[in-house]
Amino acid sequence: MDYYGTLGPSCGETRILKRMFEAGMTGIRLNLSHGDLEKSAAWMDMLSEAAGACGIKPQILIDLRGPELRIGRLESEVLIPEGSTVILSEDGFKVPEPFLRAAKPGDHVLVDDGKLELLVEEVESGWGIPKKRQFVRTKALRGGILKSEKSLAIVGKEVPMPTLTESDYKNL
Repeated sequence: MDYYGTLGPSCGETRILKRMFEAGMTGIRLNLSHGDLEKSAAWMDMLSEAAGACGIKPQILIDLRGPELRIGRLESEVLIPEGSTVILSEDGFKVPEPFLRAAKPGDHVLVDDGKLELLVEEVESGWGIPKKRQFVRTKALRGGILKSEKSLAIVGKEVPMPTLTESDYKNL
């Protein structure tokens, strides 16, 4: 029988990983939802060292990020007051192009698993027009703190996304 642990901050030390192997762990899961394989190199080195010390050749499962809608990287967290206007675009509060294509006036957008709720008021698409800025203007129905890389969803809509993302190809 195989037993897997998840490689992460709570076991990110060689001595802890070694104890996990001694307790019967045979493999490890690496979740790449919030990073890539390059950023996990130090963890993989610790894993190899701990497994080697126990005489184990560990099995490794890698969860690829896969398609998902997320707010892009922000320089810092942003307070979004209820009733304020929030512009979502490829160059402001960054959102993926498929989101920009799918959003329509009247749509409700949930951010960070619904902690924030936005109402789409205007969509400027300009698809196919060179240098035409695409954006979605929303009103915050439920404000809060906007953080980097938090989930994004349009209520009642499935937004078409590629099966594998650019980062998935890189990690593969």
